Amino acid sequence: MISAGYLKLKIEKKMATFSRRVVMIGSLPHFIAAISFKKSSRPIIEPGRSTCPFSFVCSTMCKLSLVIVLFIFLTTPVANCANPEGSIFSPQFCGTAKTNAASQLPVKWPQFVGVHSDGNIGMTVNCSGQLGFRFLSGYIDDPESDLPPTSFVMPPRSNQQYLFAGGLWIGGVVNGDSIVSAGANGWNYYSQEFRPDEAGPGTVRLQGGVADKQFVATYSDTVGESFYLDPRIEGLAVRERTCSWVTPPYNDFILYELTIRNIGPNPIFDTWFGYYIDCDVYAMTTIPIFGHTDDFGGLRRVSGIAYIMDNDGDPLINGDYTWNEESIRGVFGMKLIEMSPPAIDTSFNWWMRTTDGGSDWGPRYIGDTSQPLYVFDGGGNGQPTTDRDRYYLLSNSEIDYDFLWMTFMKDDPNWLPNPTSGGNLDRGFDFRYLYSFGGFDLMPGDSVRFVFALVGGEEVHVEPDDFVNYFDNEVPEKLYYHFDFSDLEKNAAAAKALYESEYVLAPPLGSVQGTEIVSVAGDGVHIQWLPREHPDMIGYNIYIAAVPDSQSFFSDTVLRYRDTSSMVLYNVDSVISGTQYVINGLTEGLMYFYSVATVSSAGEGRKSKPAYFTYGFPNPPMTDSTTEYISAGGLFTISWLPTDDDIDHYNIYKRVGYGEFSKSYGPTVYRLPEYLGDPYDSVAYYIQDDDTTALYFFKMEPIASVPADDTLFIDSAVNADLYYFITAVDAAGRESELSTPIHVFVRDLIDKDILIYLPNAGKTINVQSIDSLMAFYDRVFAGRNLTYDYFFLIDSAGMDGCEEYACMGWSTMAPYRFVLFDDNLRDATLYYEVYGSFTNTLKDYINTGGNLIYFGNLLNGYSSIFLDTLTLRFQPGIFEYDILHLDSLRTLGLTLYSDGIISDEDTLGGLIRAEPALDEFPELYVDTAFYWWNASFYMAYIWPIETPPMTGCLFPRAPAETIYYYRSLYPETSQFEGMPCGVRYSMEDADVYSFIMHPWFFGAENIRDLINTIIEQAPVSAPDDDPVLPDEFALYQNYPNPFNPSTTIEYYLPRTANVQMDIYNILGQKVRVLTADRVIAGHHSIIWDGNDSHGKPVSTGVYFYRLRADDFIRTEKMLLLK
Repeated sequence: MISAGYLKLKIEKKMATFSRRVVMIGSLPHFIAAISFKKSSRPIIEPGRSTCPFSFVCSTMCKLSLVIVLFIFLTTPVANCANPEGSIFSPQFCGTAKTNAASQLPVKWPQFVGVHSDGNIGMTVNCSGQLGFRFLSGYIDDPESDLPPTSFVMPPRSNQQYLFAGGLWIGGVVNGDSIVSAGANGWNYYSQEFRPDEAGPGTVRLQGGVADKQFVATYSDTVGESFYLDPRIEGLAVRERTCSWVTPPYNDFILYELTIRNIGPNPIFDTWFGYYIDCDVYAMTTIPIFGHTDDFGGLRRVSGIAYIMDNDGDPLINGDYTWNEESIRGVFGMKLIEMSPPAIDTSFNWWMRTTDGGSDWGPRYIGDTSQPLYVFDGGGNGQPTTDRDRYYLLSNSEIDYDFLWMTFMKDDPNWLPNPTSGGNLDRGFDFRYLYSFGGFDLMPGDSVRFVFALVGGEEVHVEPDDFVNYFDNEVPEKLYYHFDFSDLEKNAAAAKALYESEYVLAPPLGSVQGTEIVSVAGDGVHIQWLPREHPDMIGYNIYIAAVPDSQSFFSDTVLRYRDTSSMVLYNVDSVISGTQYVINGLTEGLMYFYSVATVSSAGEGRKSKPAYFTYGFPNPPMTDSTTEYISAGGLFTISWLPTDDDIDHYNIYKRVGYGEFSKSYGPTVYRLPEYLGDPYDSVAYYIQDDDTTALYFFKMEPIASVPADDTLFIDSAVNADLYYFITAVDAAGRESELSTPIHVFVRDLIDKDILIYLPNAGKTINVQSIDSLMAFYDRVFAGRNLTYDYFFLIDSAGMDGCEEYACMGWSTMAPYRFVLFDDNLRDATLYYEVYGSFTNTLKDYINTGGNLIYFGNLLNGYSSIFLDTLTLRFQPGIFEYDILHLDSLRTLGLTLYSDGIISDEDTLGGLIRAEPALDEFPELYVDTAFYWWNASFYMAYIWPIETPPMTGCLFPRAPAETIYYYRSLYPETSQFEGMPCGVRYSMEDADVYSFIMHPWFFGAENIRDLINTIIEQAPVSAPDDDPVLPDEFALYQNYPNPFNPSTTIEYYLPRTANVQMDIYNILGQKVRVLTADRVIAGHHSIIWDGNDSHGKPVSTGVYFYRLRADDFIRTEKMLLLK
């Protein structure tokens, strides 16, 4: 059973009390792990990262998201009283009241993803033109729950998955060429030709409105550069609204409303719109996971519903056929609701992967002999590999027969004959389809409205033995008419009726969205929420409840409220008409839960998920979250800003190393303290429905106290990784939440040369054993006067070289001039074994004098065993983009060979040599005598080839440069011939190298020459004895410049100051106030989104930005080009 709860903590300390928040989600008590979070609501893990640093506990379970436990620091929202003109609240809420409400942090929209889960379907939406999340480049949790995302799971948070992923395709004829912009193309898994604004965190926003839950996202095919040889249209902007409801029968579908506009200069003739769908229907607890091998699909001709389902519902076969929890009896459907202008024609094409040594295959109508048979560029008969192929499938106006009829149609002269193994394949296989509509011209400035529903249907499989009793590939109707599509048809009809009613049919009974505490004034707490739009709406009710004693386990530790039935109506006199309210009459020093519910003529809706706040405690001091790097041996100063007047003193807390930082904030729910003998202060247990959660309690003691008049603390620098926290204590002894941590790295002289990271967990899990790799590197460094060490996992239950039970922290790397990562051949493991944020850890290492050398395929979270070809484009904020400076990669997996599509020779890859692009680097020749499969006979069976496996190419992002080109044994057919396979990104004090190959592909002498060159080329940086903070104010040139639509402005403050940043147009008129606040010393940046003070985009032209910081005034110029 899965249990969920939130922990609110108020932890006893030596001088007073402070409170923290812990979000806990327990699952499968055999595997429990913990992840630490910084102050923000996002984890100390970049987007796209595995959320489990404890690889020896989590392993595959962590990647399957069976267990997630998340620590989250709690901070207090403070009203922006420095600029009341920019506030939505009245000035009376910006007083100097000493009371404070410390509350759960609301999600900061926009995000990369949002998740519908309130109805009967769990579905992830994003801003990349994709359905679900599995085609996204990286792994991003649900920002509201911190749970893993879902792809059409029905019901939500069950094990029943009906969609792997899908992608929007828009194609047409531009300047005589057939071009398609694809959100995902299914062949190069992570291809993303639609993207959100690169300058932001994503464009998915939770909004109030006509649905119980709705998200709005915007994206286009004009952001960044296209990876492919095929172009994209580069003129399409998409606004996507998705809606879901909780009331039957409207809870069994998600409505998608897309407005697609041609923002380019060229007409798009014969335009088609559609979605590529890859479902893989299975119960996610099934091991092994092969949901793609037995799917059925087709098109319901009358209702127009494209569907995919499991072939038999996966009954339990144990003498008898019975349904059990692993059975997946439902069906996934897609239905067009409206297209405006109306579609002229429709296409429905499906295809699959075959294993008979042939190629991809799908039905092809050949009855019209006046039209020549289309020849796919990829050589197959179904899977599109180029824009020309994709446009053919979008626009061919063909309606394929259903999958179940595959063998029945084999002798029909009007259809292309199916593969020789069709009699077995039509029992179910890896079924994919493209459902498309269009045939009209899209002129510049014109737009199309495209509305469709993703629909679920239950119990399409009626009896568990229907498949075995009625499947007959020569008479498909025998089984087909035992399927029950009635629920799917009913739900699709309900989706269409609801849309046509302008959403009036569904009563507003879902949970109120977006509740948050926004300010505190006098004796009241000001809350707000998103509006619900419906003609039957009357208003809202607020419920509150004090924390009951029954939820306290030990001193001041409280489990989050789970039952809303005993909450008390607060607004007893009348229903609330607006979306803001002040809760007053509260008792200082108590904790409360609050919830909001809609009130309509249909009754009262669901209460929102209870959120908590404490009342009457000081606000935490304001600190700068910028990481600081200082020289060893001296003194340094940390500073903060007060947020309340009635403060008696400040407490200073200090933790040394990430291990102490991660476990020191009170109760946590991971079992490692007990398992590994780690000391803890106390333990308590929470039991609900036979699910027991252990709460291990760690407490912190302040290292010092500072009088209220001081906002500085001086400490001595030691060779360590330091974290400081500040709390405010008022005259009554009440202590605030912890401040944002101040992170300090102390520089030390590097005294070793190279740390070699080998990812193998145990001796045989990878394709090369640790022993063989160590022997290789010993040959590389033999006779060289270099100090080098190895870092690796020694077995599945323990680690060598790890810090505080997690691997590869900053202090592990800090003593070495170089860190060489020889990553896993099957899939990248760095993300799972680096402590904390991988990207930030490596940034810190570089900023303290380190150089990086990476060898591997960068396939985070996706084993290349299950890939054919892969295109992966990297996003800002992750290791590959920020550290390696890579735009994208392309690589080959083993599926091409295990499926028999390619055999004997690696004609698509065939690496034989890496040719240097710069004269100083040596030629690298593949060692064809090296045995690639030292630890895996299975791999050798799949890949009986002399050239090295799973190679590819990298595409650098400026100013990174190509240093090696791929040379193939088969240059005429290789996908990578002449492409970059080695990249260098040089900085003033550090170099970063990345190679999409492994050193042991080449001879030890070759790699010795390469390492020698890298060492000789590396910059040598002297210790920096300058103070951390600059000596004077500074305002820097914005970047990018020119820009569209947003740009970043950076500035430095040598001391805390009153700061205002204004934007002016060429006429000297003030366009926008970006910030007006008191800001602490340090480096700061701010993003201007190109909008004026009313939220409207400004026009192309020259603009000025002016910084006023106390008496310092500086103005710079920038150019907006649209």
